[in-house]
Amino acid sequence: MTDIQIIQLLGLAYFSAGLGAIINPGLFKKAINDYMENLAAVYLSAFLVLTLGYILANRELELCSPVSLLVSAIGWLALVKGILILLFPQMHVNLLKFAKKDSQLFLGTIIIILIGAAFLFISL
Repeated sequence: MTDIQIIQLLGLAYFSAGLGAIINPGLFKKAINDYMENLAAVYLSAFLVLTLGYILANRELELCSPVSLLVSAIGWLALVKGILILLFPQMHVNLLKFAKKDSQLFLGTIIIILIGAAFLFISL
């Protein structure tokens, strides 16, 4: 998979998730609540984020390519996030409790949509 394809995939995922949260906020809040109540899901998602972060961070870099550097940076951030969730799962759940408030949720979904749109634009 090329760096452009990775950015396209991330862009589609972020844009779709953000749009879905705006269109159906009740279902999105229910999904967050279900996730927070299931510690196994928190740990599994942490392992998934850590693994994907490791894969992205350790790809062969084309140092001249800004997209390659972006993919690597996203990988390192994901790797650190996965490690932090594994070390402090309750802190992750507490952050989600804060983020699911209506004002925070709307702002967060707008940011996710904008990040997704920016990734899609970059990948053109």
